[in-house]
Amino acid sequence: MRQHGERDITHKVGDLLWRDKIGWAICLEEAPSKAGQSVKVRLRGKEKTVMNGFYVNVSDLASRDAHLGSLIENLRRAVSVTTANPEKVVTVAYP
Repeated sequence: MRQHGERDITHKVGDLLWRDKIGWAICLEEAPSKAGQSVKVRLRGKEKTVMNGFYVNVSDLASRDAHLGSLIENLRRAVSVTTANPEKVVTVAYP
């Protein structure tokens, strides 16, 4: 995660963001990932403005790590299947 803080990246709409003890957020606007700047996100079902320097951009990390990318892709597929067909049960196998 230290590398993440040192890199200048831009949070994009739809990126998955994570903060320990807070949880997942979804980026709602494009914004540079710099400490002290805010970004609009959906957090716990509500639109909020948060300080983006405290969040890890998991989408960016997944684009550089094949295993993490695969896990995130499986999660996205599972969510889209259950959202489109709530009656379907999705099971996930962990290695």
